[in-house]
Amino acid sequence: MDTGTKEGFWMKPKEPSVNSQILSLLGDFARSGEKMHFSSKKDALREVKKNVWAFLDVPDELKDAEICRIAVESNSLLLAHVPEELKTPELCRIAVEEDPTMLEYVPENIKYQFP
Repeated sequence: MDTGTKEGFWMKPKEPSVNSQILSLLGDFARSGEKMHFSSKKDALREVKKNVWAFLDVPDELKDAEICRIAVESNSLLLAHVPEELKTPELCRIAVEEDPTMLEYVPENIKYQFP
């Protein structure tokens, strides 16, 4: 059965992964109905510290290294929602060490740094 196209030493899935599906369901469950709106990075950071699932509602322009680190340290599945430019080797390592299947969300240029 062909599950993806060969790229490097792993396979890229053709359809949404189980992790993506779980993340979507958990996020929907964890949120209290309406999507949250943030007026500043400070507001977003405060809410993510209270409820990590608020990270799903933080727009990319308000995400920074600190808020992404807090989210990923709390739940590695949230690496899927970290903007590519904020995915550092350290942040990706945190996620992959907690859950090796998160390797699918690690950028190519970082992926090869992993043993």
